[in-house]
Amino acid sequence: MRPLEGEIVSVNTSHKHGFPKEPQRVGILDELGILGDAHYGEWRESFRQPGTIKANDRPISLVAVEILELLNQQLGLAMKPGDFNEQFLVQGLGDLGNIAIGAILRIYSQSVGTVIELEVTDYAYPCEKLAQHVGDSRIIKFLVDNSRKNSKGDPYSKRGILARVRKGGVVRPGQVIAVEVDEN
Repeated sequence: MRPLEGEIVSVNTSHKHGFPKEPQRVGILDELGILGDAHYGEWRESFRQPGTIKANDRPISLVAVEILELLNQQLGLAMKPGDFNEQFLVQGLGDLGNIAIGAILRIYSQSVGTVIELEVTDYAYPCEKLAQHVGDSRIIKFLVDNSRKNSKGDPYSKRGILARVRKGGVVRPGQVIAVEVDEN
């Protein structure tokens, strides 16, 4: 296995649910997510069963800056960091759709010996709320490739990945993020 390395471009939070999140100079993570973010906490509402509360296994959303830039270019949008409602905008890891559920992402802190760990728990899919936020329903079709499958066997999504925090710490733009990639 070899590490695939990229960089944290933006750390984004919002104290309320919805679009967009706002870029921050720093994010403080613990096992419940990023302090001060609306997705922080032990519990969340189920998307598949509204009104049902379940353990929060996905307080962190990661999106590739390459996809944001491609959307801006090909659809004529003006998306910025936080417009996907993501906590981390990253670069250098591809579109993130090929990172397997269960993969461990490591964010290397600027202080020696400190490593933040995230575990990928699911793939993110575009929704009508995202389309409304950017004012373009074409975004949903653009981000989902029905001709490909992800590691779960579902349609391939370029919308990003969802994760839980295994080991917290302080995150800033510019830090290295790495994922182990199986070369087989």
